[in-house]
Amino acid sequence: MRKNLLYRIFDNRTTGFKLTVVFISVILIPMILMAYLSYRVIDSRLTKESHDKLNLGLKAAWDEYFVRGEQMRYGMLQAASMDEIKRAVERRDRTYLRNMMMRWKHMRPYVGLWAVVDEKGRVIARLNSDYSGDMMDLNGLIKYALASGEADITTGILSKDTLRTEGGELQEMLRLPHASRTLKGGVDKAGDEAIALLVVTPITNDSGKVTGAIVTGHILNGDSFIADAVARRDPGLFTTISVNGRRVATNLVDKNGENFKGTLLPDSVLAAVGSGDKTFHEWTLAGRSYISVIEPIRDYRGLEIGALDVAMPKDSLWAVQRENEEVILLISAFGLSISLVAAILSTYKITKPIKSLKEKIDAFAAGDRTVRVDVDYSPATRDEIQSLSWAFNAMMDDVGRREADKERYLSEIENKNDELERLNDAIKKTNEELEVAYEETQSQTEELHAINEELKLLNEDLDRKNIELKKANTTITLEEQEAQKAREKLRLIYDSIIDCVLLVDEDYSILEANK
Repeated sequence: MRKNLLYRIFDNRTTGFKLTVVFISVILIPMILMAYLSYRVIDSRLTKESHDKLNLGLKAAWDEYFVRGEQMRYGMLQAASMDEIKRAVERRDRTYLRNMMMRWKHMRPYVGLWAVVDEKGRVIARLNSDYSGDMMDLNGLIKYALASGEADITTGILSKDTLRTEGGELQEMLRLPHASRTLKGGVDKAGDEAIALLVVTPITNDSGKVTGAIVTGHILNGDSFIADAVARRDPGLFTTISVNGRRVATNLVDKNGENFKGTLLPDSVLAAVGSGDKTFHEWTLAGRSYISVIEPIRDYRGLEIGALDVAMPKDSLWAVQRENEEVILLISAFGLSISLVAAILSTYKITKPIKSLKEKIDAFAAGDRTVRVDVDYSPATRDEIQSLSWAFNAMMDDVGRREADKERYLSEIENKNDELERLNDAIKKTNEELEVAYEETQSQTEELHAINEELKLLNEDLDRKNIELKKANTTITLEEQEAQKAREKLRLIYDSIIDCVLLVDEDYSILEANK
């Protein structure tokens, strides 16, 4: 099939077209192959570099993620060890505890949830409202911490009821500007729930019994602290915290500087968020392509409640790829221009003598035996065109010699014919004289008999001349046939100029070759 395709491309095409196609192919095919290999190698390298950079960014994000948790933990461990706090919890002193939480809030303004509970998890005091006496569960976290007696840092979901109890100001903080779209295949809880970094610090009395706990929570919704900290470490990285497939905190912005908080994750990322593993993705947001690494956020039970992802624009690294493509394109254009110039010059150098040779052959076919090709030939030349032109001139010289021989033979035949005509005229005259003489005298019979004998000799000589004439005609016919074969050989040489041409003698010895 490929052979037929090449045949259709080159069939009945000029030599110039074929040379141009070959020159362009010699340039374009290697350049296309080089561009493809270069693209794959650079793309693989850039992908690895981007993954390494994103992994470092994700590690930095997790470091920043827990740094405030550590601050809350150590601060509340110090507070829980204070005797005043222990006694206030034992006597359920809501006012004192609330005042202390106000002081702590002043030192740690990023903490959004403040509460003190008793050993059963009932609220003694909370900072965000005057309401107390209710049970605070936080999905079983408080009960778990009171039972273990350890202050652990974990992430949890604050329910709608918990947010409502804490007050409208906290709910207003959680309002998402882009929370109008609903999630596919599920319920969108944007604005109803919050994700928070939680620390429950147990409080023990002098005997070591747990009498209550200090509950602190850093609300992550709308907080760009982690994203900004990562961006300061490595400009160009964008960090996002998502819950239920929606961005609740991010430093991604559009071209007008508007934050993408509240927007949905791409469908391709949403499909992989529930896998529970760290994964890499490519996605597009507001017309810009990003590559990101995403890892689940888990609560104290190990359940996946959100996701942390770090992204970077593809164009920040893939600019190298574009520059490489532009360089290859410029080199290809330059190579194509050179190949076209080379094809034009080569075509002119090759086709001009071929066209001249064809014109001479057409003139020879029309009967001109004097045509010759103007060529400077040396036996040491390797130029096939010059060799072919020299062969044409040699053939024409041979044809000229044969034509000269033919004309000479014809001239001799004409001379002998004239001589025979003169002899015939003499014979006729003699016959007339003999007739007259025969009539005049019978005595001249013997003389006439002698004359007849002479005439017989002349007739024999005439027969010999006729035989020679036939042989001469036969020789001329054979020479014309050889000249015809020479013309056919020349036509064959021209028609098959793109192949290897061999000139052999009668013993099949190679006299010439065009390659």
